[in-house]
Amino acid sequence: MTDNQIKLLEELKTMIIHDKTAYPMLAFGYVIKKNNSTYDELSLREEYEVMKAFGEWGLS
Repeated sequence: MTDNQIKLLEELKTMIIHDKTAYPMLAFGYVIKKNNSTYDELSLREEYEVMKAFGEWGLS
């Protein structure tokens, strides 16, 4: 994963860990809005890779 992907993934994890009421699907919107410039640099494939890694983390 690229540095930008890792940054977004870690923010997603942190949001879910620290806010037990956060919904995983809504976390994406919040993190993207907060890190718009980082998100804009991702390709479509890289976006899916972040989603996949987040889902795998959430299911572990």
